[in-house]
Amino acid sequence: MMSQPLVFLTLNLYLDENRVPHAAATPPLYEEYADPMGDLFHRRLLENVQAFEVELVNPRETVRGRWTGIGKTAGGMVWYREGQIEAMTVFLSGVSVHDDAMAMMPFLDQSKPPLVDYFRRTLTSRPAMVTVYASRNAAEKAEEHGMIFTGSMVLGGTLFGQLGVGS
Repeated sequence: MMSQPLVFLTLNLYLDENRVPHAAATPPLYEEYADPMGDLFHRRLLENVQAFEVELVNPRETVRGRWTGIGKTAGGMVWYREGQIEAMTVFLSGVSVHDDAMAMMPFLDQSKPPLVDYFRRTLTSRPAMVTVYASRNAAEKAEEHGMIFTGSMVLGGTLFGQLGVGS
């Protein structure tokens, strides 16, 4: 499904105990899972762009994701590992300023000013994908395993590809 790679802004962050954002290391990308995930995400987005759930499995870990679409051009995926929220990824296509702003609301409503300020400084281009891990520990698990990052990258490529954005 992802025959031609798309280019989009990608940020990986974690929040410390004071909810201050810090850059997280880029986890590994499991390319061997990209095509099956791309097919899965393509089907799910076509079936219901507003909401769906997925389970991503490799021999080392299982993660679950719950997608919430905002309009038809933005959305967020909450990632769970062993029933606990590990991260949230927001996808901003740039097609609709309104949809992008609404997709940011879960971050902005639950955060202190440092995260809001960080987003304003760094999210200067679209399309963009931002993954915020719940803690440093969650970011370190993701760095070791990579399924959340892989799933996010493939979902971003699929969504942005369907919308015809990215280069």
